[in-house]
Amino acid sequence: MNKEILQFTILFFIMVLVQVLICNHIAIFDVAMPIVFIYFLIRLPISLGLSVLFTLAFVLGFTVDIFSDTPGVNALACTLLAALRRPVYYAYVPRDDKTKDLIPSISSLGVGTYSKYLVGSLLFPEFFNRIF
Repeated sequence: MNKEILQFTILFFIMVLVQVLICNHIAIFDVAMPIVFIYFLIRLPISLGLSVLFTLAFVLGFTVDIFSDTPGVNALACTLLAALRRPVYYAYVPRDDKTKDLIPSISSLGVGTYSKYLVGSLLFPEFFNRIF
């Protein structure tokens, strides 16, 4: 368990640094910016407790907000992604004891299922952000 915590801590800092130092300075058609830091949330284990998940999601989004000068936008999006992550996962993966402790990846889910999970995770929060 300590090895996983260390790996996810390193992943957290790498994703924030890549986002802040590289991706925030890239503008696609002067409109859009690549967002890579949410990979940290998508990669977290599904069995992670909700309080820990929401805390990590908010801290991740707030950290990127501080460096990006966007007041609360990323914190809201990350928290919404954390809330919708488990239902999206179980929409494509059957609920049983073998899939409960998996860390979502291509090797554990397969290319097709992982692609569906990624697309669903990325589109559902965007859909709900546009509604509200």
